Amino acid sequence: MAWGLPSMPEKKHINYFLNYGIRHRTGPGQGYTFQEFYGDAAIPYTEQFRTSERGGLSNSFRGGMDLNLSPKDVLTGAFTYRLGDDYSDGITEFFDYNANRELMSISDGHKMKPKMKVVWNMS
Repeated sequence: MAWGLPSMPEKKHINYFLNYGIRHRTGPGQGYTFQEFYGDAAIPYTEQFRTSERGGLSNSFRGGMDLNLSPKDVLTGAFTYRLGDDYSDGITEFFDYNANRELMSISDGHKMKPKMKVVWNMS
């Protein structure tokens, strides 16, 4: 029995692939939360009102290779690169109440700024 490295596969056993994707999305949103805390909580009741706007434009590139080792076994290597100009703007208002449910304070949450995002991975 001879041992050694396997010979290079024939071209019919290799599959190369490239993909490009583009995505544009917008998504308004809103939400409401009421929380009640028990015990000696400094703020026993609180309400949150949220509004948001999410969206942006992103591009993705994917490339790789499939190697058919046998009719049932495939080895795949791939690379993905994603470039996006996504944003998520949101405002949250907090209404805090005392134990008698009297309004104690109102505060505004922060607004998130748009950001450029680059993502890549290999598999």
